[in-house]
Amino acid sequence: MMAWYSFQHRGDNFGRYGTVDAGGESTNPSETVGSGDHYVTPETAAAIYGLVSSLNNDGLSIDLGDMSSSNGSDPWQAGFAHHSGHGHNGNRSGIDVDFRYLNNNGESFQSGNAFNSPSFSQNNNQTVYDTADRFGFTVNYQGTSGNLTGPTQISNHNDHGHLGRANNNSNITNLQRPIKSIVHRPGYMRF
Repeated sequence: MMAWYSFQHRGDNFGRYGTVDAGGESTNPSETVGSGDHYVTPETAAAIYGLVSSLNNDGLSIDLGDMSSSNGSDPWQAGFAHHSGHGHNGNRSGIDVDFRYLNNNGESFQSGNAFNSPSFSQNNNQTVYDTADRFGFTVNYQGTSGNLTGPTQISNHNDHGHLGRANNNSNITNLQRPIKSIVHRPGYMRF
């Protein structure tokens, strides 16, 4: 049985966006969906914390979205579309995370098509993907309007990015630099 880590909703220099999905019986696809949408493997949690800490060193903060549900399936609740890509009936359970793109101030922002917004920062978002790659996130997606180096263009991702780890733990590399303490993000509660 897989051990799941319930990733915290907010902390120093990171937050979350979206609702917390209730789960239930999905019919398309047919599966029992666990509650919640912030569950990952322990290795993925460590990689996310490393990513957040490294981004903090670069003066960036990030808001995280859907991960997997409490039983490893894609997040879902009645009345909403099934969010594929974060469980796939066990094929990618606990190894994917969405994030809101970063603006010129180094913070996540909401936009229907972030790439067309004057707030969108090419450099800051490239830093997210480059840094994520060093922590083993190598199955990454951007929207079809994006032209960042590395992540694959895919539909339904112009408003958020997607970071996915390979199905192994051998692709996490050493940062080769000391990590500074995380700076408290104004407006977020500390846990």
